[in-house]
Amino acid sequence: MTGPGDRLTLSEAAKRLGLNPATVRRWIKAGKLAATLERTDRGETYFINPEDLEALSPRTERPRPPALLDDLATIKSAQNAILTEMRANSEAQEQRIRSLEAELRDTRAQLSQFQDKIIMALPAPTKPSSSWLARLLGRS
Repeated sequence: MTGPGDRLTLSEAAKRLGLNPATVRRWIKAGKLAATLERTDRGETYFINPEDLEALSPRTERPRPPALLDDLATIKSAQNAILTEMRANSEAQEQRIRSLEAELRDTRAQLSQFQDKIIMALPAPTKPSSSWLARLLGRS
C-alpha cells in the first residue's frame, strides 16, 4: 500500500531494495535514509520518498568489507593452487597410463614369441595309435 503523496512504507521500500525491513529501519535510525514517522490508523509508520531510495539501491555494487575481500582472495588463491596440483597429478597419471600400456604391449609381444618357441619345440604330432579294443578285434 502506497502512503500519502506516493511515498513508500518501510516494507515497500525494503521490498524495492531487496532487503529485510529491519535493515531499512536500521538505516533510517542511523540517518542513512531519510524517512518521516507518521501516525496512521495502523499506528506509527515510516514513509520514504522513492527518490531517496535511488542513492541506496543495492542493485549498484556495494563495497565489501576489506576482511571479506581478503578472505575471498585467499579462497581464490587456494582454489587455484588445488586446481594446479590436480592438473599436475592428472598429467602424471596420464603419463603413467601411457607407460603401462606400452609395457603391456611389450609383454604381450614377448608372450607371443614364447608361445611360438614352445610350439616349435614340441614334437610333430604323430598318427594316433589304434586303441586297445581295435587291436584286440584286429581292426588296426
